[in-house]
Amino acid sequence: MENRRVAGDGSVQKTRLYFGEINDSNRAAWTRAIEAAKEKAERNATRRHEGQYLLRSNLTGESPAELCRSYINLVLIEESFRTV
Repeated sequence: MENRRVAGDGSVQKTRLYFGEINDSNRAAWTRAIEAAKEKAERNATRRHEGQYLLRSNLTGESPAELCRSYINLVLIEESFRTV
């Protein structure tokens, strides 16, 4: 158990488990929590790029859906270069 002070003269207790201490029920709970966090991060990433786009292209052989996917992929690639 770990105690942490918070604003307003309070404290919060958190349970800290080390890798060797995790049993099967703890592992299942942690796995669910990690999966939920991953799903939330993925939803947030998707929401950042949602919206209405007006795309102009000289590629006439592609469907509008494919052009949109290509554009979103380009945006993600550019974002990854900015964060490196």
